[in-house]
Amino acid sequence: MKTRSILYFLGIISLSFSMEACSNAKDELEGLSQLIVQLEQKSTDAISKEEWTELDAKVVNLENQIKEDSGSLSETELSQFEELKGRVAALKLKKNMLEWKDEIKDMTNQVEGFVDGIGN
Repeated sequence: MKTRSILYFLGIISLSFSMEACSNAKDELEGLSQLIVQLEQKSTDAISKEEWTELDAKVVNLENQIKEDSGSLSETELSQFEELKGRVAALKLKKNMLEWKDEIKDMTNQVEGFVDGIGN
C-alpha cells in the first residue's frame, strides 16, 4: 500500500512537470508569434537592436525547449514554429537588403566622386 502511494505521488509530480513544460513551450510560441507580428508592422529599419536580440533569444529558447522535450508541442504547433522561423528569416533578409541598398548607394556616390575627380 505504501509503495502504491509513493508511485502515485511520483506519477502526479511527473505529470505536473510535463504539463508545465508543455505550457511553457506553448506560451513561448505564443510570445514569439506576438513579437513577430509587432515587428512585421514596423518599418524594418525602425526595429531596434534590442528587439532583434529579443527575437533571436526567443527563437533559440523555444528551439532548446523543443529539443529538451520533443513532446512539448503538437505537430501543428511545431509547424507553426517552423513558419514563424521562416517569417523571422524574411525579416532579417529584408533588413539586410535595406543595408545593402544603403551600401550600394554609398559606393555609387564614391564612384561618382572618383569619376568627377578624374575628370577635373
